[in-house]
Amino acid sequence: MIHREIRSDEAGRKLLRYLEILLPKAPKSFLYKAIRQKKIRINGKHPKDEKTVLNAGDQISLFLTDNQLKDFGYSNISASGTDGIELDRFPQARIVYEDDRLLIVDKPVGITTQKGKNDPVSLTEIMRHYLAKDQETSPSSYHPSFCHRLDKNTSGLLIMAKTLASHQALQQMLEKRQVKKYYLAVVQGIPEEWRQETRLIHRYQKDEKNNQALLSPWEGEGTRVELTVCLIDSFDGKSLVKVDLISGKSHQIRAQLAYEGFPIIGDGKYDEKTHVFRQQLVAYELFFEQPDELLSDLEGKRFYAEIPDTWKKQFTL
Repeated sequence: MIHREIRSDEAGRKLLRYLEILLPKAPKSFLYKAIRQKKIRINGKHPKDEKTVLNAGDQISLFLTDNQLKDFGYSNISASGTDGIELDRFPQARIVYEDDRLLIVDKPVGITTQKGKNDPVSLTEIMRHYLAKDQETSPSSYHPSFCHRLDKNTSGLLIMAKTLASHQALQQMLEKRQVKKYYLAVVQGIPEEWRQETRLIHRYQKDEKNNQALLSPWEGEGTRVELTVCLIDSFDGKSLVKVDLISGKSHQIRAQLAYEGFPIIGDGKYDEKTHVFRQQLVAYELFFEQPDELLSDLEGKRFYAEIPDTWKKQFTL
């Protein structure tokens, strides 16, 4: 038998999901049965069903045997997942803004947002390690997580939710474009037609084997991707453009600009003339236009990433 208290960063999670995290090897059928047989209690009472929403301070009791807990993978939940990893050798992110609900960080080039099979650590683990220094002593079933991603060689702003409630609110806001994301890119050529804000719409497919976006003209079928782009300044056959990302597919900006004939400089995947994988693309600005009630104090706030010094010398921002 174990007892746990629901932390503030776990509030809002449904009972079944909480149990799935707590007992990762337990089949759903077992969890349903445990709830039905009253082996799970909340504040000493039997929950109505698996959809019961947990509140901060709720006391959860699991009347399970030690063997069941062991077999189903119960353990003290690690907050950062960085045991044995020397974090100092990885690029560090600048913290742009922080409160008790979220972090906004400026991701450097050369590190992934989330860990992959070829990446021993990602920015997620680094920032969880940073937050774990000040966390409460009791373990949490919620791990701070980024609400969106950037490619490994794209720098710029990312939002990490510290609590489940803020994560849910931010994801909905991003989906509804209540948080606007603007990018700056340096492209080859001078797209005169983009001196006025131009909307680009294409049909999108993902080549999973080669991890590449495939585009074609939009004809009303398939997956539609959309952005607007505007020329800011040009220098020596290169141009600085600003992008308002409307949809949000993998490699979307890189693929759409290249498809229109103006690939991002340094983008070896979408520009046949270069073999460099350090694309000149920055997630430059976040604008909280219509935030959820939970984040209403951020309404109208804008946050900015750092701009490469070479850009400042070449272009008028």
